[in-house]
Amino acid sequence: MRALFLPHPVLLPEGTDYKEEFKFDIDITKKPQHTLDGDIVLTVGFDLKSKFIHNMIQHGMAKICIVIKCAKTHIRKTIFKHNDQKIELKLPFSDYYDRITLSSYIAATKPIYEFKSNEHHEEFSEVSINLPVGAILARASDANLKIDSLQTLNAAIQLVTNNELKDGEYVVDVSDDYIKIFMTESMRQQVNALRQTNNRILFPSIYMVALTHAIQKVTEDGTKVWEEALRNTLIGYDRKITDDLKSNAYRHAQMLLKYPTTFLRSASHD
Repeated sequence: MRALFLPHPVLLPEGTDYKEEFKFDIDITKKPQHTLDGDIVLTVGFDLKSKFIHNMIQHGMAKICIVIKCAKTHIRKTIFKHNDQKIELKLPFSDYYDRITLSSYIAATKPIYEFKSNEHHEEFSEVSINLPVGAILARASDANLKIDSLQTLNAAIQLVTNNELKDGEYVVDVSDDYIKIFMTESMRQQVNALRQTNNRILFPSIYMVALTHAIQKVTEDGTKVWEEALRNTLIGYDRKITDDLKSNAYRHAQMLLKYPTTFLRSASHD
């Protein structure tokens, strides 16, 4: 008995409605990546082995639907795709806790008459089937992704008041659980005001220095909040804690901050 009780052939990862060589499944090979903006980035691909359904997608008769949900926060989001190419999803970290479940299926966008293919199992060869809009044509296995409940690297950076400093001066300290940037109260207020407008504008100066310093000091087994957050972020970029990483800390800080000088240059032309 197949998973979906529908009166027409449905393409499944392992099913009997289609011949053995045909299938549809979701493909997530990279671990979810945490960005400094407080987002989770997922790269989602699709393993569609059916020329029949692929042609329907190409001709606008079907589309891929991705349902993203979290059992703990009850967040639910649906994304529609009109091709089977990879897609990068950016999800707010604060919306999810512990696990994200991705369900994917292919649905008809137009009525389909004489739904029949030589890819179908023989039991459907003599059956004339017409499908309405919204009929499920394929269903992938659910993908359950575990996300870290630790704070993101962005949240691991704190601005701390130190009125012994002069305005314009700041000091970075990574000896505690958080990456602390000390500055005067008036400067901290100015920084927070800028962050509310566009937090990336600070990255080439204050955050770049702080993150560079943190990369130089991070260890493979350190238990500080910022160390675990930084390691998790680096994993998303396929980077490990090595001497090369530390000796090129400034370059890697630019990478993690999405090359902020490029952002500033483009922003200046807006």
